[in-house]
Amino acid sequence: MASFQLRQFHFFKRESLDDLPEAFKQPELSLCSNGGDLIFTADSDGSIHIVNRSFIVRSFVATSDVPGTRITQMLHIHEARTLLTIEENVSTASSRPIIKLWPVDKLLRQTDVQPVTVKYQPPSSTPHPLTAVAATPSISQIALGFAGGHIVLIRGNIAKSKSTKQRTLHVAPEPVTNLHFVTDATGTATTLFATTTAQTLAFDTSGSKSDPSILEER
Repeated sequence: MASFQLRQFHFFKRESLDDLPEAFKQPELSLCSNGGDLIFTADSDGSIHIVNRSFIVRSFVATSDVPGTRITQMLHIHEARTLLTIEENVSTASSRPIIKLWPVDKLLRQTDVQPVTVKYQPPSSTPHPLTAVAATPSISQIALGFAGGHIVLIRGNIAKSKSTKQRTLHVAPEPVTNLHFVTDATGTATTLFATTTAQTLAFDTSGSKSDPSILEER
């Protein structure tokens, strides 16, 4: 009978850090994102901390002074050097999510940086938590997914908050759990993949077609 011996492959070099930056010691860290050579963390006080390879930290307050306001989602768009944050008041069910775009290069150099607030209309009169967000590398499209099943697409010059259009791509009977854009090599065809608690869907967001392709129904 042949005997087999498992081989170990070490793809990563592990190094223990004796002195972590204070940004990693926050007891109420709620979110983390990364891109390029930067790590982004958010805490329950509404502050965001940017950590580089040398563990130098830049911190700023990303929310308003309203009690109960938190950063509930955070996405670093590496190609555009932009940080997207979702701000919500977790103390009230009627809170409307606020979408902000932060220029990362300015955050690393300056203080008191003002973000671009993305304008949009809630997809229904009944407030629902925003459960998923995605953006294309150029930020020409942003997709929003809600607990009420709505998937909303925003298109245009979003980074400049100009000439944007919004439409509801789909209304599912269950919550949206994840969104992700994929653009082909030519940059002309863009597909939005979406998952709910019951389905996996795909939308062609390059044109006017809005009917989804159902990839899986379980």
